[in-house]
Amino acid sequence: MNIKVLHYNGFTSYQNKLSCYKSTNITVNKIFKKSKTQFRPSSTTTTTNRSFKVRCENSSQGPRLDESGDELHGKSWRSLEGVVHCSSNYVPLSPISFLERAASIYSHRTSVVYGCIKYTWEETHRRCVKLASAINHLGVSRGDVVAALAPNVPAMLELHFAVPMAGGIICPLNKRLDANMVSTLLEHSEAKILFVDYQLLHVAEEAVNILEKMDLKPPLIVVISEQDSLSPLKPTGKYEYEYESLVESGVTEFSIIRPNDECDPISLNYTSGTTSRPKGSSL
Repeated sequence: MNIKVLHYNGFTSYQNKLSCYKSTNITVNKIFKKSKTQFRPSSTTTTTNRSFKVRCENSSQGPRLDESGDELHGKSWRSLEGVVHCSSNYVPLSPISFLERAASIYSHRTSVVYGCIKYTWEETHRRCVKLASAINHLGVSRGDVVAALAPNVPAMLELHFAVPMAGGIICPLNKRLDANMVSTLLEHSEAKILFVDYQLLHVAEEAVNILEKMDLKPPLIVVISEQDSLSPLKPTGKYEYEYESLVESGVTEFSIIRPNDECDPISLNYTSGTTSRPKGSSL
């Protein structure tokens, strides 16, 4: 390894064997020219009480070294470039795995506080799996869109995990939109289910009426009741499901539908539509 320290009036080079790549170059830019700033070429460590800017450059053409410092030859090593992805060498990044890890490591830590309601990460994970099971039972499969019209309530958090667990794409809608715009986004996204907060139910109902007048199939409506309410809303002719009842109908043994690739969309977001109609962006 070549270590190069740049001063204001030049530079000093040091040789040190610190890496398994012989062709690694480190450039250290000494910001403060103080007498107490030291860089000891005879040691494998650097002692300083000042700041340095460090840039490392590796050359893939350099010879590889084993733990003893000897070069590796032949088939002792090989690049993974071009290797076919499988479960043993590739796991797609997904928020699903983040939640699973939190439930495993921080199972008894608090994850949600909303009024008098408190959930741990284990409880949040279990509720999301059950909700994913219920959503899947309603006919949502890989690639289907599930819309949500609600403020920052626990149900909105759970939907961001549960919908991808069911293979679907979550589409959060701005709670400030009127019925005309909501109907436009529901038509464009082709949402199969609409989760709506009870305070915004009148907007959802009007949006559904607009879709029906256009001879379009409206999405199923699931109403999110106030969770600490003693008398949650019950399904009527205007909507078919209530959120907590839907969660309880799910099963924890549900087999999560994981993404095939970390580039698979799990969220569909729309712009505010300030100058024209909102535009969708999949994430």
